Amino acid sequence: MGISDTRLKGKGMKESHNDYVLIWSGVDKNKRAVHGVGFYLHPELAKNIMEVDYISERIIRLRIQQEKEVTTYIQVYAPCNDSYSDEDKDTFFEELSDVINSTKNQDMLVVMGDMNGHVGSERSPWEDYLGPHSAPNTSRNYNGQLILELCAQHDLFVTNTFFQHRSSQIFTWYKWNDLTKASQLDFILIKRQIDAK
Repeated sequence: MGISDTRLKGKGMKESHNDYVLIWSGVDKNKRAVHGVGFYLHPELAKNIMEVDYISERIIRLRIQQEKEVTTYIQVYAPCNDSYSDEDKDTFFEELSDVINSTKNQDMLVVMGDMNGHVGSERSPWEDYLGPHSAPNTSRNYNGQLILELCAQHDLFVTNTFFQHRSSQIFTWYKWNDLTKASQLDFILIKRQIDAK
């Protein structure tokens, strides 16, 4: 399971309750803890970790053997669409693109997390990457545009939008004091095909 907004300092790996393994990447220990990303793994799955890359407080990469396949998971926590400059958001998605580029071609690839974007329901010209079941009545924002550009650049598709769900299951964020305000901000992006290299 991937985790966004851990608010943990430093980076590392440790066993927790019932031998589950927590892996995290956060700010330097002398800074205030904000953001943070990580994974929480079942002990049997944790035995198959091949490598962990602690990229930043917003990106962590885990490579793991799963039966005969190797899967690379990238967990992210993108800058909020309304609270950060376009330059901050561009820099984040450029760094994420670089991390994807440095991932082994033969691996299954899963990019997931809080991307703080609305991909919208208008599919054209993104039909290969955006399915027909995104959050209804939402328009694409800046982060949403960057998500779709990332998908096109790396041949990823937004899995959340290719499967029909009840309305209550589409949204991944609810305002704590007003549950009528909800958004789809978290996405799982999967590589459409694997390069046999």
